[in-house]
Amino acid sequence: MEKLTILDAAHTIRFHLGELLDADEAETLEHNLDALLKKAESDILALLCGNDITRKWTDEFLNAAEEVRKSYSGLPGVQSQASGGMLKYICPERNCTEYWYSRDADEDIPECPKHNKNLIKDRS
Repeated sequence: MEKLTILDAAHTIRFHLGELLDADEAETLEHNLDALLKKAESDILALLCGNDITRKWTDEFLNAAEEVRKSYSGLPGVQSQASGGMLKYICPERNCTEYWYSRDADEDIPECPKHNKNLIKDRS
């Protein structure tokens, strides 16, 4: 079972801001969260790519993860669940970092805000 992080909370709450806040607050918070998440990802990638060995490892890791994601369909009836039984959904686009956790089985699965494609269950 996967342990959830503050980054998971930040990614997931973006899909609920319209329900939680008024429109202006939701838009402002989403914009600020997007900026922080992009900066964090960029800073981490810059750190990992600051050395030839870690850059190569990171590139191989990301490419291998993408190949597994494309080819693995999981066992029938088995779903990837995080803490609390929430299901993780990811964007089907290669190297997209958008993801979302469902909190309720009746929730509508959102689209990726970057690619306007339906998120899919994470099978990793």
